[in-house]
Amino acid sequence: MNIFKQSIIGFICFISLFLASCEKEVSIELEDETPININLPKAIFNNPNTIANQEKDRVIFNTIIELINAVPTGEEIYFSVYLIDTHEIADALIDADERGVKVNLMIDFSVDESTITNKVVHAKLIQHFDSGITVVNNVTSSSINHNKYVALSAINTSSGIINNVVLQTSSNMHDGATAKLQDALVISDETIYQGYASYHQDVMQLCYDADLTNYRYREVQSNTYEAAFFPRRKGGSIMVGDNYMEALDKIAHPESAVISVGMSLWTANRMNVIERLEELAIAGASIKIITKTGNDAAVNNALLALEKYDVEVKIFKTSEINIHSKYMLIKTNDWEYTLTGSGNLTQNALSNNNEAIITTHNTDIYKAYMANFNQLWQL
Repeated sequence: MNIFKQSIIGFICFISLFLASCEKEVSIELEDETPININLPKAIFNNPNTIANQEKDRVIFNTIIELINAVPTGEEIYFSVYLIDTHEIADALIDADERGVKVNLMIDFSVDESTITNKVVHAKLIQHFDSGITVVNNVTSSSINHNKYVALSAINTSSGIINNVVLQTSSNMHDGATAKLQDALVISDETIYQGYASYHQDVMQLCYDADLTNYRYREVQSNTYEAAFFPRRKGGSIMVGDNYMEALDKIAHPESAVISVGMSLWTANRMNVIERLEELAIAGASIKIITKTGNDAAVNNALLALEKYDVEVKIFKTSEINIHSKYMLIKTNDWEYTLTGSGNLTQNALSNNNEAIITTHNTDIYKAYMANFNQLWQL
């Protein structure tokens, strides 16, 4: 056999082996979801002592990744965030898509902060997903998609399938968020899940149409939970109302009320909440407030002025302990109430931003948040 024929045969063998290896690779099945060990509802918090020691805590990030990894083929994910630079979360979303999960994404690109922070991960996701990723909130020049949620149609857990799961958090998904005091609430509720899915679809469609000014505020309510989806607008105009004020107005007997507020950002155009807290304090309510130095000076001065009515106020120095949670807890002789979500006590959060909050009278959730609040108070 001459050298030419040997070369031809060798080439044919090489091609055959290459094709065989390709066929073998094509036949490999995609990995299944990874069951998560979780019981719902569940409240999750960055460890206060870790944050106070100027260290980072990824517990919320890890839970988000584990939830995404637990979604079975054929199910659906709705994911919306203001800031993200965490590749592990992006990779989990890509892996979910590749195993046959329908993934719906909204990532903010409304302002410089989000455009710069999200640039690399956004490009990574754009490369993989065809469309439906970028959100530009055009309600005002400072409006943003401030949401931080993951809604999952089903997850596989160590005890079986759980349907209609929502994780609502105060935490953005960039590295800096792990150094702040954060909270997350994970629930299973069909009405609330469908509310998030519908909200996500509507915002995305309005974004395609460059018409978020015509978003219409809505609330959904089940037997256990209520969710509100912002901004509070209708027909292109700001709606009257304030969710925090509405919650406080439910207190019929202030003398029996215990109110605890953990708030990241508070601006002077939401002083009405402080005024209502003052009225409740005068009427006998027991009130504690935790916030930080980054607020408008007028706000922190007004909060400290409440101390003459026996309101207790703790203001963290942001450079030392940065609270990013946004929740309010109310306990009366008749009921317990938790309000948590992405919205700060600012006018933008109420009237212009894309935000979501969940409220509930669930006792276990209240106790978990109250325990966290008490930990923060000891810092």
